[in-house]
Amino acid sequence: MLLKKRYGRPLSALSLSLAMAFAPLFNVQAAEPEVVPGDSSATPGELSVALSQSDGQSPAVAKLAGEQPLSMEAAANSRAQIEALLPAGYKPVFMNPLVSLYPPGI
Repeated sequence: MLLKKRYGRPLSALSLSLAMAFAPLFNVQAAEPEVVPGDSSATPGELSVALSQSDGQSPAVAKLAGEQPLSMEAAANSRAQIEALLPAGYKPVFMNPLVSLYPPGI
């Protein structure tokens, strides 16, 4: 009890000063990612027709607005253009639910 009272404050002040001295070592920030020249996702490409059109061309939004949605051929063409811009072997997870959500004929 006597040691705790006698050395309690200096030890806590020492531990606090050590913590403040070493704290900057643990605050690490990531550097900017390097752009790989051969990476297809790093090079800007042309946007597909579906990406460059307004939101009014979405089948669901077009129906709500009373407009004519994109034809299935145009949607398939846009999907092919989007997939062509993606890296080889990459298939986004959200593409299949979108296709099943808007089946042909809707």
